[in-house]
Amino acid sequence: MSKSLEFWENAYSLGDHNTLWPWSDLVSLVSRQVRPISNPKEFNTLELGCGPGSNIPFFLSLDVNYYSIDGSATAINNVHRNFPNLSQNVVTGDFTNEKLFSNWHNFFDLIVDRAAITHCNRNEIKSVIKYINNSLRPGGVFIGVDWFSKNHDDAALGIEDNDKDTRTNISTGECSGIGKVHFSNLENMRYLFSGFDIIVLEEKVITSYESSRQKKIAYWNIVVKKK
Repeated sequence: MSKSLEFWENAYSLGDHNTLWPWSDLVSLVSRQVRPISNPKEFNTLELGCGPGSNIPFFLSLDVNYYSIDGSATAINNVHRNFPNLSQNVVTGDFTNEKLFSNWHNFFDLIVDRAAITHCNRNEIKSVIKYINNSLRPGGVFIGVDWFSKNHDDAALGIEDNDKDTRTNISTGECSGIGKVHFSNLENMRYLFSGFDIIVLEEKVITSYESSRQKKIAYWNIVVKKK
């Protein structure tokens, strides 16, 4: 098991990061950019890093075919227990491993990620985006939510991990104790998704005036379509 997967397995086994509600930005972007789905029974959706399954009820409400990969066996076991009908479609694995995508060429209509790929280094992110492109049907959509921005307070903390924009060993702030984090700027986001048609690219910057712990947090949301 890689250090990154080991970190997330430990976190979920300790009961951390067990958010159980759908993430509002993801729900909003799917609703705005993908609907209406004319044939939901033929519409295939993949979530990278489902964690405990917080977004699954939303996708089940759309009646689409849902698949997911997550690196934590504990998280996936919880999903299987809560959603037994998905046990064949939701698997434990490293989504930076190309083999996991080998049977999914041109298979998915929608691939989503809420703050999972952003915990990879630059080379891993580039590889995952290539796998995403290969796995989407022509005209298929990828939605990424809450990718850390270089305007985030924590972007200069910790130490470099593989490249100058990936940081690890962050000991304070929002990103403390969550393993490695890749922080992107606008140029990097456009570069990473240069092989797609970019539909939405927005940066959320939130400044807190009362908190003594965290002053500014910043994230990217992106929606792209396969050419």
